[in-house]
Amino acid sequence: PLDHSERDQLSTSIEIMEAWQYLEVFFMGLVAGSWQLEQVSTYMMEDYCGKETESIFNTMEYFGIVSSSDAQCFNVDSNLKEGAYIILCGTFLLAFLSNLVKQAVKQQKHDIERILERHKELSSSDTSYLNLSGKRKDDIIELIDPVPTRFTDVYHCLLGFDRSLQPNIEL
Repeated sequence: PLDHSERDQLSTSIEIMEAWQYLEVFFMGLVAGSWQLEQVSTYMMEDYCGKETESIFNTMEYFGIVSSSDAQCFNVDSNLKEGAYIILCGTFLLAFLSNLVKQAVKQQKHDIERILERHKELSSSDTSYLNLSGKRKDDIIELIDPVPTRFTDVYHCLLGFDRSLQPNIEL
């Protein structure tokens, strides 16, 4: 188990890693740019490539000097390669793992605070909160705090159960 200072260092490291989560924005810009680059490059050169150059390229294509795909003034053909898909997978993996670790740290901090709070309540001499006699059912229900969704609820499939910690009860 980590002590308090090691846990704080780990939390700082996680915050640094969260800065890389902006990789998603970079990836979306990369995809949008690659889809639009061909139209933008053709539009930018439209003023410089007039009918004269178009007729020259048509003639060169007719005589087989250039292929039909190259018979134009300027065009940038862009597409996504394997690296883009690796970045995409890394982006999703980083987002998932970041959320997983943040939720685990949040639950652990909450559990430690809750244990300390309970310890203070039990060590104090004030036990008036335990006396529920004479109160209506609705008043008692209002005293109950709803339990928020926690890390162990969301990621229960990733957690194991240690049966050696379970008490041995025979019926």
